Parts: sequence; C-alpha cells; structure tokens
Amino acid sequence: MDRTAQHRYGALTADQVAALDAAAVAIGVDIAQLMEVAGFQVARLAWTMNGSRPRRLHVVAGHGNNGGDGLVAARHLSAWGCAVTATVHGDPARLAGVVERQGHAAAASGVEVTVSADPRDALAPAGAALVIDALLGTGMTGLPRAGHAAVIAGMRGTILSVDVPSGLNADDGTAAGVAVHAAATCTLTACKQGFWAAASRRWTGTVHVADIGMPRTAWRRCGLGAPSAVRGGAIRRVPLPAIDRR
Repeated sequence: MDRTAQHRYGALTADQVAALDAAAVAIGVDIAQLMEVAGFQVARLAWTMNGSRPRRLHVVAGHGNNGGDGLVAARHLSAWGCAVTATVHGDPARLAGVVERQGHAAAASGVEVTVSADPRDALAPAGAALVIDALLGTGMTGLPRAGHAAVIAGMRGTILSVDVPSGLNADDGTAAGVAVHAAATCTLTACKQGFWAAASRRWTGTVHVADIGMPRTAWRRCGLGAPSAVRGGAIRRVPLPAIDRR
C-alpha cells in the first residue's frame, strides 16, 4: 500500500468510522448535521455524473445512516430539477429516527418516496440515468440478509454507491456474497481501508472521497489523523491501484 496516499486520502476501518461518528456526537455535532453535508456531497457527485443537468434518478435507501445520506441527496437533486424516486427498503412500521425524518423531508420536497420490504419495489423505474445505492454502509459484515441480497441483485444501470458499495466489506475490500457493482463510490470523511486492495475496484468503480466536516476534535479523540487532501469541502478522486487482470 502507498502510505503517502493513505495519509492524504485516509484508510479508515468500519470501527474507526463508528468511533468518529460517536466522538462527533459527544462534542455536540449531531449525526443529522453530518448527514446533511454527506448527502449534499453525494448529490454534487451525482449531478456531475449526470452531465451537470437534470435527469431522472433513483435512490435505494436502507434503514441506517447510509439510507439517510441517500435521502438527503435525493432532496438536493430534486431541488436542482431532477425527477427523483426513492425506495427505503424495509418494514414501513419500523421506519424511525433520522431516516424517517429524512424520508418525510424528501417527500415534502418533491421526491417520490416509497417504503417497502418487497425487493421488487426497489427496482429503478425505466429511464433512470443513475441509481444511488444507499442501502448498506460500512457496518456491513458477512452475508447480506435475503431481502438486502435481492435488492442488491436487482440494481442495474449506472450506480453511484454512498460510502461503500452495499455488500462490500469496508475493512478488506471483499464481498462474502452479492455486492453492488458501482460505476463510482462517494466515500465519506476518508477513504476506507479495504478500498486500497486492488480487487475491490470491481465493486467500487472509481472512488471519490468527500469532506463532510468531521470535527478535528473528533479525530483527536479517536487518536486518528484527518486525511490531508480531504478538506475545504472537496470531493477528491482517490488514486487507488488498478485491478490486476492477468
């Protein structure tokens, strides 16, 4: 691994991501605040991937923070003139907390939001130029549950994954079962450790790391250093090793 590049772009494990989030909350920065910036950054990259013009998009969201990021992105893209649909995969009766609030905000802002446990309802509508994968985040290990696996298997077209392609292990860049094959991944705060393994590129596509304003004090509390190239609200393409196809 290129240690200089890792210093510039990061190499966080899933446990370190969770520790940073907890440290931010402990100093008074709510997860919803970080989520708003994260979703905005995802929307910026999606807009660029769509040729910087309004087109039809579909968001596949989960019940966790990753899903909230996707719903925030959906709201911003709708504000920019895109026709946006979003499916939150799961039991409507169990939708709660920040994801529920983001879903309501997106729907009130013009996004067509569906909450359903049926994997068929997560399929992108005809004509979607881009699918945003916000189903599973860095906490994913092992095999995806059957419902999640079915949703992942049904994702088609050009896919932008939020933080990590759903089904991929962020620590080692492998997939125990089915995983999303993204054209690009907008990873948040810092690059993930597993992305430095060249084999992960078959799932991540190009990786872009986005600054979401993680406080310096949160980094210090966790004994970690912030990536030197990820600041100033930047979205930076990470110079990761290419897949060895020999």
